[in-house]
Amino acid sequence: MKIPIKLKEELASDLAMQKCLLIDTGMCHGRVEWHHSEIIAGRQLQEKCFINGVCWYHHRGEGFDSFLLQHLAFEKMTPEEIEYIIKKYPRRNWKQDILFLKKRYGEEIQEAKQAQKMF
Repeated sequence: MKIPIKLKEELASDLAMQKCLLIDTGMCHGRVEWHHSEIIAGRQLQEKCFINGVCWYHHRGEGFDSFLLQHLAFEKMTPEEIEYIIKKYPRRNWKQDILFLKKRYGEEIQEAKQAQKMF
């Protein structure tokens, strides 16, 4: 499914979408592509908060980790955006998904940030 024109224009004007979300890893290469972090009933959610700019390596290459990209999408969302998503898509247990992702990646990301501060 194609991204609606209005949303596509909004994403194109966002500077954060022009670089890889995982640029801090130092493993990025290739052009930046837009990744849809969430799929419901086989369809990509056309919500700005679930579309991330990632390089080819993290989108189609060996660095691809769909759960990590989901986690990072939730990390950058505001509480208002999360409430909006919960109301708009009520059949999905979003709170359980967020808790799962925080348990899986929360500590790893905090440790990586601490290690970067040391250098």
